[in-house]
Amino acid sequence: MNYHNHFKQEDIQIAKAEVKCINDLFVLTELNLDAGKLDQAYRRAEDILHSIKRLIDLNIEKEITEESRVFMANITGDMDVWFE
Repeated sequence: MNYHNHFKQEDIQIAKAEVKCINDLFVLTELNLDAGKLDQAYRRAEDILHSIKRLIDLNIEKEITEESRVFMANITGDMDVWFE
């Protein structure tokens, strides 16, 4: 994933940690399934969804920030924002 395209600079480390967590949770989910621990597997799968939701929220924050910058550039006539 190109983190710079999807997250604000200050959120990149958080996003990377969430992705690592998701990968670890996939492994734990699979291990719990293999061991027949269905309730634990289900809880880890829910944890995966929570982490993905966190990534979505961080992505939305970046989109809102970028839209705000473009909006302000349109109002002020600042063309430099288009070339950053």
